[in-house]
Amino acid sequence: PVHIGEDSQALQRAMAMQKQGYLVLPVRPPAVPEGTARFRLSLSADMQWQDLQKLPAIITGCDR
Repeated sequence: PVHIGEDSQALQRAMAMQKQGYLVLPVRPPAVPEGTARFRLSLSADMQWQDLQKLPAIITGCDR
């Protein structure tokens, strides 16, 4: 699992992924404990396999 942790970092990374066309929402306190922010991803049936293959690098920030 990818540990995002900080609320502001989760928000920034989710916004960056949204700009790339992914429906990603940050999950932050009070929904999760402080310091354990994470992402909620929504996939759709019209996505291509090539779109999904990029996700790990995008989520971890290795695509920069």
